[in-house]
Amino acid sequence: MAAKHRQQDPTGASTPEQFVELLRHVRADSGLSFWEIQGRAHDRGYDLEPAAVVQALGQPTLPSWQIVVGLLAACHYDSMQIDAWMRIYHELNAAQRQAEPAIEPPPPRRGPAAASRWTYRHGLLIAAAAAVVTLALLVVSRWDTTPVAGPASPSTAPASGTEAPSAKTSPAQQAVAATQPPPTTAPAPSAALRTATATLASGQGVDLDTGQASGDLDIVADSGTSLKAADHGKRLERMSGMPSQQACQSLSTARLDRDITGLAPGQWLCVHTSGGRWARLNITGTGEAITVSYLVWT
Repeated sequence: MAAKHRQQDPTGASTPEQFVELLRHVRADSGLSFWEIQGRAHDRGYDLEPAAVVQALGQPTLPSWQIVVGLLAACHYDSMQIDAWMRIYHELNAAQRQAEPAIEPPPPRRGPAAASRWTYRHGLLIAAAAAVVTLALLVVSRWDTTPVAGPASPSTAPASGTEAPSAKTSPAQQAVAATQPPPTTAPAPSAALRTATATLASGQGVDLDTGQASGDLDIVADSGTSLKAADHGKRLERMSGMPSQQACQSLSTARLDRDITGLAPGQWLCVHTSGGRWARLNITGTGEAITVSYLVWT
């Protein structure tokens, strides 16, 4: 008979600090070491480094959703319980973003009128200084009119038969410069549009572009272990592990599947949404309903 583990209630968390405190209790109640959590999470499709989990549980801010879902799945929480935790997580995350202070605007620049006054005063000072120098030169030239013989200045012209150094580049240098490719800049990866969790009973779906259960639905639960494209289009692809954005984008949309059956917790899918975006799905629970955690890239 499997041992029963105490289950924490996330609805009691009203701040990120309280949410993280409950996660610490989840880990303690499980009786698992951080290395055991890593192994159980890996079996369910989550890559949790023990050091990352320790750091996340020691900070007052919300961890990443991957750490939250992976930790809960490893600590004996089922899909319905994980869904309840993620609802609280997204509520706290939204409230935290709204509470962030606005960035102060930079100090106002000096207006054109002030700049003109400063330029005018600066010009008067320069003119006055030039007048003083000119007057001093006139006085000196009046009292000292005797020419003084000095050494002849050496000629700066090049001697006959000699060639002045040239600043032109050699043909070899020109060839090297011509063969050098122009600098390239790698494109920055797109940011995530949305991360969320959805629990879908048979016939229920979600529009991944908006996160709503209505509109242009991208996925619909056909059963507790299968998903299909709502418009019967080719949108789904089962992946062997957690795919990156580049891995999903490299898929041929003509070869995607209309439906995928036999899904199990820990499996990953790429989805081409009705809005033309790519999304990554992780199956976190199956049975009477199917639970997915998804990330949509912009």
